[in-house]
Amino acid sequence: MKILVNGSTGLIGKGLVNELLRQGFEVGRLLRNQNEITSSNCVNILWDPVKKTVDTDALNKFGQIDYGINLAGYPIGSKRWNSTVKDEILNSRISATQFFVELLHSYKIQPTGFLSASAIGIYGNSGNEIVNEESNLGSDFLAEVCLKWESAAASFGSNTTFLRSGIVLSKNGGALMKQLGIFKIGLGGPISDGKQWLSWISLSDEVQSIIHCMTNNIYGQVNLTSPGPVTNLEFTKTLGEVLKRPTPIRVPKLALKAILGPEMAKQLVLASQRIMPIRLIESGFKFSNVSLKEFLTVEFNKAR
Repeated sequence: MKILVNGSTGLIGKGLVNELLRQGFEVGRLLRNQNEITSSNCVNILWDPVKKTVDTDALNKFGQIDYGINLAGYPIGSKRWNSTVKDEILNSRISATQFFVELLHSYKIQPTGFLSASAIGIYGNSGNEIVNEESNLGSDFLAEVCLKWESAAASFGSNTTFLRSGIVLSKNGGALMKQLGIFKIGLGGPISDGKQWLSWISLSDEVQSIIHCMTNNIYGQVNLTSPGPVTNLEFTKTLGEVLKRPTPIRVPKLALKAILGPEMAKQLVLASQRIMPIRLIESGFKFSNVSLKEFLTVEFNKAR
């Protein structure tokens, strides 16, 4: 089968492309510039979703595809939020998604299905409530971004899968790697009271769950999280134990708001989301990583 991927240079995209190739799929990658072409194992197709241009020769050469997978978007935590950054967060997702769908229709390569990234931020701050795919949605900025992102993807048609990812953990990238420096020198600690729920998923399970949705024709909203969510306090203590470092320093709420800004701190760091992946479980997906401690222990004892 042929798979066309947008967003192949990020943490999830790299892992997904490597696994697709390992399983024998043919992979095409939509890339924004020549410098991103690092693999000869894929068909690399240059495009610009803002200017709406694409290398039509490369796209036509790749030919009829079976599935489109859309993962790209400006990182939500890379800069302190202001109106410009928030516009970039939203517009980068909408423009890429809309143009991807247009390509699938315009070049008569309509695949069987279209899988598009989203996030559990769509549910907003849900406290201690156990949330599944049928739960109420949030109304803050991140929820709005996810709603508009999914709406853009839905223009593909009924065979669209909305990949509502939790916090993807890998020592080689993402949120976990960013925390390692401070934890390794013994300065890690819980955020505020540490009671907020954190819904995580290992990179391996994230990748395998995307492929599972694709190969089993699972459409609609799907939560991509481990069935073992933890509180921030539990996460902090577990990471400290695995790294054999103390976690004595509690990060006060006011300090976070001063550093990140009130809105970003509230939605990105202080929000509580206790998410369950009901559709994955009911579809028979087998998680490799459910226990956070077991996952972190293996993750930090394996070679890169």
